[in-house]
Order: sequence, then C-alpha cells, then structure tokens
Amino acid sequence: MKNSLKNVLLAGAAWDFIGGIIFFMVHGVLHKQLTPAIYPFYSMVIGIFLFMLTYIQIISAVNIKRYVSSIGVVIFMRICYATTVLLYSILSELLPAQFFLIAVVDTTLVGLLVFFATKRERFTVRELFVPQQ
Repeated sequence: MKNSLKNVLLAGAAWDFIGGIIFFMVHGVLHKQLTPAIYPFYSMVIGIFLFMLTYIQIISAVNIKRYVSSIGVVIFMRICYATTVLLYSILSELLPAQFFLIAVVDTTLVGLLVFFATKRERFTVRELFVPQQ
C-alpha cells in the first residue's frame, strides 16, 4: 500500500494517454470531413491537453515528494474537467453518453488521489495546492 498514490497517478496517466490518442488521432486527424473544420482542431487540442496531463502525472509518480504541488494541479484539472463534462451531459442532449462514464472515472480518480495524498502520504491541502520553497 506504500505506492498507492504512485499507482493511482500512473493509472490516471494511462487513462489520459489513451484518451489523448483517441481525441488527437480518431476525432482530430481522421475526421477531416467534419463541418465546421474547427471541430477536429478542438479534438486535437483536447488530445494535447491529455498528453500534458499524462506527463505531469508520470513525473509526479516518479518523485512524489518533489512534485507534490503537481499532484494538486492534476486534482484541480480533473475536478474542472469532470464538473464540465457532468454539467454538459446533464444539460445537453448532444453529448454522447460515454462522456458521462469518462466523468465518473475522472471523479473516481480525484477521490483516490485526494484520499491517498492526504490520508496515506499525509500531505496537507496547502502542500498539494501551494508550491513550497
């Protein structure tokens, strides 16, 4: 159980990497016939965002004590993303149903990150969200 936070970070990195490939390649590059043409661009931007999130989680997992505030960034980004997707899926009928599952997985990852960071690793909320000198 000592590496629980590390395992959650690496699982989140794998989840985001797969999502990045799907958004960048499948929805972005391969769907050139979508109109307006800006839709594939947005998908590629989301894919790049997911690749960056993957990188942050990997470097955080490698050295948790050094990059503890990066874990706070990951938590904050996941909360923003999951909230946006959940609200949009509730308020709009245009969003495919699988996005609700994505929001549930991201919300679960947030819960696990917060639990393992605060309870197992004993980081304070300040350490997670405010960089130390």
